[in-house]
Amino acid sequence: MRLVPHFEELNENIGNVTHNCRVGFGTKSAVDGVFEAIKEVTFDYGMEAYLFRGDLVGFFMSLPQRRMCDNLIDFAQDEYHGDFKNLLIWLLDVVVMHRPELNCVFNSDPKDWAGLAHNKSLFRTGEGRGAPIGNLTTQLFANFFMADFDAFMVDCVKKLRARGIRAAYHRFVDDFILVCNDKEALKWLIHAAEIKIKSMDLVIHKDKRYFQPASHGVLFVGTYIKNGRLYLSNRTIGRFTNKAKEIAEFMKQPAKEITSADLDHILATLNSYLGFCKYRQIYRIRRKAMQPLIYSQEFKRYFKIDRNVSKVTLRKQWKTIIR
Repeated sequence: MRLVPHFEELNENIGNVTHNCRVGFGTKSAVDGVFEAIKEVTFDYGMEAYLFRGDLVGFFMSLPQRRMCDNLIDFAQDEYHGDFKNLLIWLLDVVVMHRPELNCVFNSDPKDWAGLAHNKSLFRTGEGRGAPIGNLTTQLFANFFMADFDAFMVDCVKKLRARGIRAAYHRFVDDFILVCNDKEALKWLIHAAEIKIKSMDLVIHKDKRYFQPASHGVLFVGTYIKNGRLYLSNRTIGRFTNKAKEIAEFMKQPAKEITSADLDHILATLNSYLGFCKYRQIYRIRRKAMQPLIYSQEFKRYFKIDRNVSKVTLRKQWKTIIR
């Protein structure tokens, strides 16, 4: 996409406080950013500070289409000076204002959608709201739309720092974290965030607010950050444990029924979970999660687990056959 380099320049100018839909950024950089922010604000946990985690209500389904489209067109008019500019601007309008829910094909019973909350489906958001979450353009454009909020919050943080109050801000999609060493100043930041989000025609979830001393820790994008250490969320650990048990059961079937595709999928799945465990202080937890496989002779026929339980590899004889 021709606007991506310009989006990246915008995010860099703001201060690299957003971590999604950017090359070289992701959940790891988001966790690292918050980890370092807490460390800096608390003087390496030597002083108390406070933090707030906010979440936007039905983010992708609530995006104001016309406003986001106009912002994108204005941005392209000002920042893009390459080829096919008029075509690009026309495409922005076509893509952002598209309503796929009006002419989609159901592969399931429409009744299955009845239990969804109104802010979880394009079918109920109403005209002028929402964007298809599976489209890459939606992810990129939504992140651009939120750059206005990022810039505003960074400016608020700078105002506090000019007064000698330490504060920081980071965001991943619709989750954001505020850290501050002054409780009242943090309340001011939260209020400022609420006003700004409301002006953008979005809402901060009233039931998903987390306001606690930094020493209590905070859960952010699947990682619990507490007192200079990183831990996996209970939900991720639970999924990991269940997946290991499921694989152990699967490996009990006759060898002739296990395909090369099965082995590839198992290898990728386990290393994905183990990769997420990296840099987290959870050796005993991941060993316990992997226990059904550590003691499975059927599993060990095909795979090897390293001594630190940090990586799974396919045994050489099976690599030769399936590669």
